[in-house]
Amino acid sequence: GTLVLSDATAPLALAAGPVTTGTDGVVDLLGYGASNTFESTVRTVTGDNSVPNGLVRQGTTDTDVNGADFSVTTTLTPRNAAGETTAP
Repeated sequence: GTLVLSDATAPLALAAGPVTTGTDGVVDLLGYGASNTFESTVRTVTGDNSVPNGLVRQGTTDTDVNGADFSVTTTLTPRNAAGETTAP
């Protein structure tokens, strides 16, 4: 999948492959799993749809390398708007 945080009002048409900093309309981007659009490297995800994969931010710095900025977990910990853990 691909998640894009955009400041554009029109739809984006991003090319496959790495998206570089400064791409028009892209504030931030996360490419994961089988995505062909990503920052520097895709964050690989294993398993099929029955595996509850979650992405976890590694630290607070955005290095523009999806493979390094996120890790994958199968232990999901939902949180509400106050940051409190909620029961699944």
